[in-house]
Amino acid sequence: MVLVLLGRMTEWGRQFWRITSGYFTGRQSATVWAVVGFMLVRLLTDMYVVSSCGGESA
Repeated sequence: MVLVLLGRMTEWGRQFWRITSGYFTGRQSATVWAVVGFMLVRLLTDMYVVSSCGGESA
């Protein structure tokens, strides 16, 4: 929700969407969304593992 508002309400968001909209729309964007989803899941997993270890570095 916040990203949608940033994209529509700010000059930076409009410029970003104008340049990158081709990557995130259409049939070809399925691969892009899959990669973005994978990175998000990986980030959340890593954060969970680090927090469950007490924040110690490996």
